[in-house]
Amino acid sequence: EFPPVSKLDPKVYGDHTSSIKASHIEKNLEGLTVQKALKENKLFILDHHDALMPYLRRINSGSNKIYASRTLLLLKDDGTL
Repeated sequence: EFPPVSKLDPKVYGDHTSSIKASHIEKNLEGLTVQKALKENKLFILDHHDALMPYLRRINSGSNKIYASRTLLLLKDDGTL
C-alpha cells in the first residue's frame, strides 16, 4: 500500500499520516510509476513504524534513541535493491 498508512490509534499516538508522495520517489523508479512498481514486485516498503511506535517514549527516555522508520527499496533491473 502506498503511501504507508498507520493503523495505530491517532488518539493515542497522534496523526502519523505519511507525508511521502509518489512525486517524491518516481524520479528514482527507472521509468515506473509507484503503482506499477508495486504491482511488478519491484518496490518494497519496510515499515517498522507501527511495530515500534508503542515503545518509542520508553526507549527514547534513556540514553538510547530509536526512530520508527519507513524504508523504500527498489528492485532494479540488474537485480540489486
